[in-house]
Formats: sequence, structure tokens, C-alpha cells
Amino acid sequence: MAEFLLTFAVEEVLKKVVKVAAEQIGLAWGLEKDLEELREWLLKTEAFLRDINKRKLHSDSVRLWVDKLQDLVHEAEDLLDELLYEDLRRKVQTAKMKKDLKRVAKLQKLDL
Repeated sequence: MAEFLLTFAVEEVLKKVVKVAAEQIGLAWGLEKDLEELREWLLKTEAFLRDINKRKLHSDSVRLWVDKLQDLVHEAEDLLDELLYEDLRRKVQTAKMKKDLKRVAKLQKLDL
């Protein structure tokens, strides 16, 4: 059961990696190579988890490994969430600055 939930978590993190790549956030931050390595690791992890489920491997050592893997997947997800948040924050800040600059430009055009 834990393997199934972890497989779902891996899929969600993969979606975020794709989103970050699609929005070129990784390029802007110089993280292209790191994101590609993370994507490859997640794909391998997902395949491994499917193998565990198919073979019904549920020993204590597998359980410990899956628990550690789950922690790593959550860390990757948190990191991607922070990256997406920071990108959104910068976009909002840039839009606000552009709006403020337009106001200043309009004020400069007024005859006083």
C-alpha cells in the first residue's frame, strides 16, 4: 500500500518537474541539468516501485528502503514547490513594478 501511495507521489513530483521545465524556470535559475537528473531519478524510482508491487516484495528491508525513498520524494516536491512559488512571486513583483513605472511615466507627461 505504501508503495502505491509513493508511486502516486512520484508521479505528482514528475508533473512539477515538467511544469518547471515547461515554464523555463530551470533555465532562468541555471537548474536545467539538475532538473533533468531529478526527472530521470524519479522515472527510475517509479519503475522500481511498480516492480515491488508486481512482485509483492514486502520484506522489512524493502519497507525501510521505501520509507527512506518516500522522504526523498517529499524533499524533492518541497524544493520544486519553493521554486514554483519563488518564480510566481517574481512574476507578480515584476508586473507590479511595470504598473508603477507606467504610472510614473503618465505623471511625467502631465503639465504642471
